[in-house]
Amino acid sequence: MNAARTDDRVSITVCRWLNSYVVDDAALLRDSAFRGAIDQIDRRVVEELPARCGLRMQQALGEFDDQVWRIRRLDLSFVMDLTAPQGREIAQPWSERIVTRILDVVEDGAEMDGVLRFPNRAVYQARFARDVALGHAWGKWYYEEFQSLANLSPGRAIAEMLAGAPQHGMRTMLHLAQSGDLEMVLTVLTRGDARTIFRSCFSKESNAESGELDSISSGELSRWSGLFLVLLNELPMREAGGKQGDQREALRWISAAALRYPGAEHEPAAYAALSGLLELRRVLGAFGSAIAADRLVCDLVGQRISIDEAIATAWKAGAESPENALRFLARIADGDSDWAAQAAASLNSVSIKPYPSETAFDDESTITRFGGIFLLGPTLVELQLKEVAEAVAGDDEQNHDRAAALRHLVLAKCLGRPRALEALSDSALRLFSGCCSRQRTIAPDGLRFAADHLAGARAVFVEKLIMLFGCEGRFLLAEAIHAPGRQEEVLLLRDLSLDLWLCASALPIDAEGRERGLLSAIDFVRSYTGSLPYVLLAGSLAVFGQRLLPGKCAAGFLPMDGEEASGEAIETLTRIGCISHSLSQEKIARLLASSQAEFSYYSFCDLWPECEIELDLISALLSRTTMKGFARRLMGFQSASAEYIYRNFLEGVGTVHDRRDCIEVEMPRSPFSLVLQLSGLTKQKFTLPWLKEREVCLLPPQE
Repeated sequence: MNAARTDDRVSITVCRWLNSYVVDDAALLRDSAFRGAIDQIDRRVVEELPARCGLRMQQALGEFDDQVWRIRRLDLSFVMDLTAPQGREIAQPWSERIVTRILDVVEDGAEMDGVLRFPNRAVYQARFARDVALGHAWGKWYYEEFQSLANLSPGRAIAEMLAGAPQHGMRTMLHLAQSGDLEMVLTVLTRGDARTIFRSCFSKESNAESGELDSISSGELSRWSGLFLVLLNELPMREAGGKQGDQREALRWISAAALRYPGAEHEPAAYAALSGLLELRRVLGAFGSAIAADRLVCDLVGQRISIDEAIATAWKAGAESPENALRFLARIADGDSDWAAQAAASLNSVSIKPYPSETAFDDESTITRFGGIFLLGPTLVELQLKEVAEAVAGDDEQNHDRAAALRHLVLAKCLGRPRALEALSDSALRLFSGCCSRQRTIAPDGLRFAADHLAGARAVFVEKLIMLFGCEGRFLLAEAIHAPGRQEEVLLLRDLSLDLWLCASALPIDAEGRERGLLSAIDFVRSYTGSLPYVLLAGSLAVFGQRLLPGKCAAGFLPMDGEEASGEAIETLTRIGCISHSLSQEKIARLLASSQAEFSYYSFCDLWPECEIELDLISALLSRTTMKGFARRLMGFQSASAEYIYRNFLEGVGTVHDRRDCIEVEMPRSPFSLVLQLSGLTKQKFTLPWLKEREVCLLPPQE
């Protein structure tokens, strides 16, 4: 049974109604009049009861009127006297009884099996879209109303669902963006699916597609363009689309804008700016050089060339129909060449085509949003990323490409999940990693590794990690973490004294397999630290503490007391020197509370379903350790989160020059540039072993 509010009325849908009659006189079953009465009741159930229930719910729902409820089964009993004058009247008494029962379920139903509550229709549809994208939707009882879409492709099913209820479509898309599920949904949409969703959910609010832009002032157009460009620092973007653009990008941009600037989804000027920027991005994407595109932008806005000359130049570069995009640029820039150059740099960082040469650069410069990533070079060298990547790749003829692809993946993960797709297509990261593939992203088929190679890489990693950080491994925390978008859980083993992730592996479903996996991981770490550790078991692993005995792989197992380590356990471990006095019960609780979010920050397994889980785990370990190692170099920021480090030290547009003898990187101006200077990190020189010892020179930001 489904209950929901649609516009100004309550909708109740009964998927299946089954009447079972119990009579006190078996002779009635042979009475034709009795059977006729039963048939009459069945007809009234179909013809009268739903409407009467809806009316009663309209009056009674009250505070629950925006919510969507899914009730798997509702059992009710009614007593009828068919000989009484009103004995066959069912609409009023039955509807009252049904509504009373539904309200009872609504008040207590969140704790009941077979009852689901959604705050509103948009949240319900967003949940369905997410589950379709993950391949988990079909067969779930609470999606029965969408069963007719089951034979469609995932993207088409989502598009048809949203187009079928356009009054909820915009809110559904915004909820997907707010919950972090929009990117997952966009990956299954074709351009046609995205176009259907944009037109059904957003186009009624926009006059951009109809060309009615003259009524929008240049000031408003410039303001919204600037706001959208600010969002570029947070939006994962793909290559520029074709002549008509890619409306997956339009969905991404307008959803992000609506979350940041409430009301943007209803502003025609916002849609006009969005359309113009996407067109401009497409035109800039036709240039094979960021420098050439930047020169055209500056010359046009600075009025050193005419609009006709700019259009002719863009045509020569291969940009199809560049007229509207360049006129849009001239209009919003209003003669400000510096602003136009910054806008072009932001768009160029994700739209420039791959270079045709075998290397990512050939004595040429490029602008990137991720210039700060080169600050991580010394840490990656210390962690022996070259050796770890080669251990994973193996020694066959494809070794070089696979090792480079893994390094590329590690670098992208250092920038975090919010920038995953954009980072994987960034030219500067390709140069840094030694990934010279002409593809803008890594092909999943290029990331298939043998199990023994992955095991070898884990061994190289943990050995170097223990040596680099002086890790003794005397007190370990074992947690079961949910892998984003996957059914399996992940075992995460960390050294609590130093907050280092030492090992991560997929956990089997069965209890025996989970126990075996836990003991194997502890023994693996012990074999490199040489310590017999105490192990705190968190989450679903705590149950093993009741039966696991200390042995050759552990000095003791300490199950969690609810969601916290007991004070007695902390006191004992502090007394025997396993942990320091500074590692309090509250600090351990904070680490546990943030584990899931931190793991999801580094895990791309749901963004890239083809990627093997073990590969996702080893690359997550490498990326997290790299960020921790870099934070140790910063004065006073050793405990800062990865996102905080990115925002304040790595974020910003930089320029990379690939010279014949070295790589020069003009660093972005970050919020805490002074800290970088005081830490001696702004004018570094180092060599990258995986680039044949090429020297990298970091240059301070230009004034």
